[in-house]
Amino acid sequence: MAQKNPKLERELEKYFQKVEGILVKAVREAFAMCGEEAVAFAKDRPQEQSWYDHTENLRSSIGYGLYEHGLNIITSSFRGVGAEGVATGQKLIEELAEEYRDAAIALVVVAGMNYAEYVEAIDGKDVLASAELKAKSRIDGLLQIAINRAEKEIERIPFNITITV
Repeated sequence: MAQKNPKLERELEKYFQKVEGILVKAVREAFAMCGEEAVAFAKDRPQEQSWYDHTENLRSSIGYGLYEHGLNIITSSFRGVGAEGVATGQKLIEELAEEYRDAAIALVVVAGMNYAEYVEAIDGKDVLASAELKAKSRIDGLLQIAINRAEKEIERIPFNITITV
């Protein structure tokens, strides 16, 4: 039976904690980038290509939240001239946290105004539908880029173990 080596165990523990931190940061950044892209795609299209926003509240209510086991770790800045939309979008992101407590990670893009669904369904306009499709098509590529960067960073972690034969 092999003897325990406390020094080796500590070194391995420190190393794996650093690796975990790098990987978690990389995954968070990839999801946040995906959220930023989805929000920009939904909000920044001309009204002729999306919908006519008379009060600017609908456009201002679009943003995202990134959750880890129900904890909101990143919230986009809800920006725009529709103050009611900004407040409604932010409130919705806060309220949704409980729904994602079982998800290791969840990116949720919202249009906070209660009539967003109506605009898509009845008026046939695109509020979030194409932004969702874009996000789903981008996330794998963004994760791969993030993991590749993380691997390079992990390779630079000093590891103070020497093996001699």
